[in-house]
Amino acid sequence: MSTITFRTKEIGLDEPIRLKENGGLQNKTRELALKVTEWQTKATKAELKALDDNTDIKIAELTKQVDEAKDEIEKLKLQKEVKRLKLNKELKTLESTGSDLDQADQMKKDFINGIVKFLELDDRQSEVVRNKNIGYEEIGQYIGYLNSRSNGMSDEEYDKAISKAKLEEKVSPKKG
Repeated sequence: MSTITFRTKEIGLDEPIRLKENGGLQNKTRELALKVTEWQTKATKAELKALDDNTDIKIAELTKQVDEAKDEIEKLKLQKEVKRLKLNKELKTLESTGSDLDQADQMKKDFINGIVKFLELDDRQSEVVRNKNIGYEEIGQYIGYLNSRSNGMSDEEYDKAISKAKLEEKVSPKKG
C-alpha cells in the first residue's frame, strides 16, 4: 500500500505527514468536505436572511417621502420613522456581531479539528496547529490541498493549479 506525503508548513509543522493511501483516507476527505459544505450552507442562509431584510428600502422610500412632504407635521413623523428604522437596524447589527464572531470562531475550530483528525496528528503536533494563527482563507486553501492530494493530485500539479487560478483571478477578478 502506497503512502501520500502532505506538506504541513502552512499549518505550522516542520515535517510533512505521511499517510497510507486507503479507504479511510477517502472517508476523512469526505468528512472534511461535508464540514466545509455545512458551514457554507450556514453562511449562505445568513446571507439570504440579510437579503430578506428590506429596512434599507423602507428607509429610502420614507426619506423620499420626507423630501416630498409639504406638511411639517407629516415631515416630522416621517423623519421620526426613518430614525427609528435606522436605530433598529443598528441594534440588529450590534446584537448579531457577538453571535457572528462566535460562529466564526466555531467554524475555525471545526476546520482545525478536521485537519488534525485528517492528518492523524499527535498531541504535540495538534497543539502546534491549534496555536498557530491561521487565517480563514489559509485554512480553506489547506483543506483544498488535503482534498486534492488525497484524490491523487501531486504537490506539483496542485501548485500549478493554484498558480493558474491566482493568475486567472488577477486577469479577470470576480465581480460581487
